[in-house]
Amino acid sequence: YNMADTYFVGQTQDPLQVAAVSLANPIFVMFLAISQLLGIGGSAMISIFLGGNKRKFAKQSSSFACYASLILGAIFGLLIVIFMDPILKLLGATKETYQFSKDYLFYIAIGGPFVLFSNAFGHVIRGEGAAKASMIGGMIGTIINIVLDPILILYLKMGTAGAAIATVIGNIAGTLYY
Repeated sequence: YNMADTYFVGQTQDPLQVAAVSLANPIFVMFLAISQLLGIGGSAMISIFLGGNKRKFAKQSSSFACYASLILGAIFGLLIVIFMDPILKLLGATKETYQFSKDYLFYIAIGGPFVLFSNAFGHVIRGEGAAKASMIGGMIGTIINIVLDPILILYLKMGTAGAAIATVIGNIAGTLYY
């Protein structure tokens, strides 16, 4: 997602917008890390329980990964919105990059539950033995992001906000698929 966002924001020929996407990237990576913790951890537990013929515990592990990703996404998204200014300052935003960074980070934060769920659940369903479904869900989000990026960033001139919105819509599509 970030690579596609950076590429299409780069097509605006505005280095400040490219810098803004890069400045906000650690937050997106944090969302991915949390989703991988829940998804890969949940996947391992599901596989162990299914291998031990403990379907009830496998379902509970899947449910935990599902609800934890949604709840943590909402909590972290809310915290990011509330503490946007100090977070951007900590990430190194300058007065020139601040608004672009804020536009990008705001939508990523609002989409936090979908980013976490979509990425975590790809791992969870792979742990349940549905590798093809996992791949399809991941590709749906990526393709939608790549298609929407030029439309929102370049055609509708939404810049970094458009990049973040495309990323969130891609993750919403992945979430709906799963």
